[in-house]
Amino acid sequence: MQFDLGTVKPVGGVVVQPRPGNDERVLAYKVKVSTDGTNFQDVDNSDSFTGNGLNDDSQARANGYFSSLYMAQSMRAGLLLLAETCSDGLQNQGEAGVDCGGPCGACCGNGL
Repeated sequence: MQFDLGTVKPVGGVVVQPRPGNDERVLAYKVKVSTDGTNFQDVDNSDSFTGNGLNDDSQARANGYFSSLYMAQSMRAGLLLLAETCSDGLQNQGEAGVDCGGPCGACCGNGL
């Protein structure tokens, strides 16, 4: 994801929050910043930041504070790991089909 901040300004972190009514969670991400929208540099030596993890609070926020302020007009957040859910569009976590079976319950149309 890329964000345009409009003008060059000091940036000290990122907040991630899930969309209401959605159980997907960002577990980890990396950030890059740019003062011109073209040349990007890694934030905090390309360390990853922790997202909001798995919990029952659909509005849980996770603050990712940088070790120092960065001057930026544009920011890129690269998702490293999304939590496996029953609405991620993938067959994972022991599911019998895409987002069905296993921990997600019955699948439609295949008798599981």
